[in-house]
Amino acid sequence: MNCRKTLTKIFQQALSSVQPRTLMRKTIRVEGGELWVGGRRYLLHEDGGIYVFGSGKASVGMAREAGRVLRGYLAGGFVVSNDRNASLEDVDVFKSSHPVPTEKSIRAAEIMTHKLSGLSEKDFFIYLLSGGSSALLEKPVPPIQLTDMQKVTEMLRCRSARSMS
Repeated sequence: MNCRKTLTKIFQQALSSVQPRTLMRKTIRVEGGELWVGGRRYLLHEDGGIYVFGSGKASVGMAREAGRVLRGYLAGGFVVSNDRNASLEDVDVFKSSHPVPTEKSIRAAEIMTHKLSGLSEKDFFIYLLSGGSSALLEKPVPPIQLTDMQKVTEMLRCRSARSMS
């Protein structure tokens, strides 16, 4: 096998290993009233539910696959993404702003906080975090304002673009 074929095979295997379908099936499972996440066992309360929350550009794909793995056990959830066409069967999707935070980012944080606060001590939630969350989900703490965050983000984007050229 030549170097190009070897490198292509390695790249394809690496890419495949981080796809939501692969990750969720390797990471999450339910067996006999027990939830396994990343090799750790959690006892489920019979009166509680399993919820999926998340944020980031890959959160919808991860939540979709987590929902497949948790079918029959998933009680709901909420993810924040920049995917304008995303929808999920059992998990609410909020379309937010990326790469620069906006009022949508703040609204997403408010909804996320409200939904997480509504869980009971009998519930269990899994948080799926991926890149882009820092713009998609924001809650500025005074004296910092949204406009400050937007300016810094734009400055960093310009600096990054210059360093790449």
